[in-house]
Amino acid sequence: MPYIRPMHEQYLLISDYFKTQRRVLITTHFNPDGDAIGSSIGLACALRSLGHSVKIVLPNAVSSNLQYFLAEESWFIAEENQEELYEELKNAEVLATLDFNHLSRSGEIIQKALSSLEEMPFIWMIDHHMEPSNYAKWTLSDTKKSSTCEMVWDLLSALKWESHLSPLAANALYAGIMTDTGSFRFPSTSAQTHRAVAGLIDCGAEPHTVHEGIFDQNRIERLHLLSASLSHLTILNSGETLAFYLTLEEQQRIGLAKGDTEGFVNYGLSVTGVQLSVFFIEAENFWKLSLRSKENLDVNLMARALFQGGGHKNAAGGRYEGDVLNAMASIEKYIHENA
Repeated sequence: MPYIRPMHEQYLLISDYFKTQRRVLITTHFNPDGDAIGSSIGLACALRSLGHSVKIVLPNAVSSNLQYFLAEESWFIAEENQEELYEELKNAEVLATLDFNHLSRSGEIIQKALSSLEEMPFIWMIDHHMEPSNYAKWTLSDTKKSSTCEMVWDLLSALKWESHLSPLAANALYAGIMTDTGSFRFPSTSAQTHRAVAGLIDCGAEPHTVHEGIFDQNRIERLHLLSASLSHLTILNSGETLAFYLTLEEQQRIGLAKGDTEGFVNYGLSVTGVQLSVFFIEAENFWKLSLRSKENLDVNLMARALFQGGGHKNAAGGRYEGDVLNAMASIEKYIHENA
């Protein structure tokens, strides 16, 4: 693990560095979620208002319920604009990487573009995932935080930059905290999390608007996809684990759009007595999976051990090459052996 300076020291370095106008490119992880989008927008808005040149590059397309947060930003998608990506990377003084802890999470296109540069920009990581890698010159890492959005708020408020947030940017940061905490019900939600949310509301965030925009804009196909997934519901470990899945055939037949399965995994935890929920979605030649747990069941360790993945103690992801029922059997065996 890289040496990480104490947060107050980093804040002083950041404040001093940005007293000079900088050209900043912000990026996040492949398949950006609410925390990725919200943290990118929050940081971009504050830096732009301070006079810096800022642009956001997303590795690939973002789901429709997150797109409206980007209305005030200068942004593009790497998959669709590779020439612009190379040009922006070449000209950037700072590359801010948000909500991921290893460059591989940025996707093949951004990694390839970075490797082609004659001179790398100053790389800055802001992230809350476990085991950050040593690729950045500045590493703001706090695995106890609920979200990268909460970390961005901490940074902005510590440097007295929060007044530079627009109401839309405050909404974006609120959305990232809300989604990464499961609407404030995950154990990572702290008193500091709620203080951050209160600060965002003071900056113009509207919780009801954000909630409706994220959760109440579903296509009818999303409900059919959820129904198909729950039809495969499997009970494991005497009812303490629920696993369910969505096949490739079902996705194609119903019509899957980006973001449609976001949050499906959380349904399992709503059942009395369930400590672990696992959702599998079939891709070409492998299964992607999301894991959510309660209390002391560490799904980060499980994902690393079984599924080439990782994440947080109570929220992780991974992939599995093989039969989904064998994957479920592996989970049941792992829990039995590590009880």
